[in-house]
Amino acid sequence: MRMKIITYMISLLLLSSCFDEKLTLKRADYTGNALRTDGYYHAYFCETDISAVMFLYRNGVSLTRGGYSMHILDEIEERIIKQNFETKTRWGVFIVNGDTIQHERWAESTGFRSCLYRKKGYIVNDSTIHFIEDFLSETKKTYSIDEVWHFKQFDNKPDSTNKYIK
Repeated sequence: MRMKIITYMISLLLLSSCFDEKLTLKRADYTGNALRTDGYYHAYFCETDISAVMFLYRNGVSLTRGGYSMHILDEIEERIIKQNFETKTRWGVFIVNGDTIQHERWAESTGFRSCLYRKKGYIVNDSTIHFIEDFLSETKKTYSIDEVWHFKQFDNKPDSTNKYIK
């Protein structure tokens, strides 16, 4: 019986090993004008037929929501207005340095764990971001990507207040 308890405890520890990872990027206020923050950036991934949105806030916080199986932004916006964003894996931070951007957030991973997911890219203009690299802390591998995110102004932007990023 004691061995079963020890095995169970070790399994729990392994399954949650990424969950308490701290973001490696430090949140800092975004005071620049290279990117717009009065709406969201969106991307469509044709290989999976999925859309995603990313809000960037002046306080350096980001809110990402993916998995929309639709491509009409008005329909996505209707869902955003009704959504609850209390999930840790939605929140992150971003840093802009000149024309480069780094974005880091928690992401769901195997075993329902939460690991770090970091993207790097460059700012094409104030309404277009081109991400070219991503990294998942669980695999400790960096991958080349080609993701272009476009801006859309949106008046019903969710509040950036959350319990995960201070």
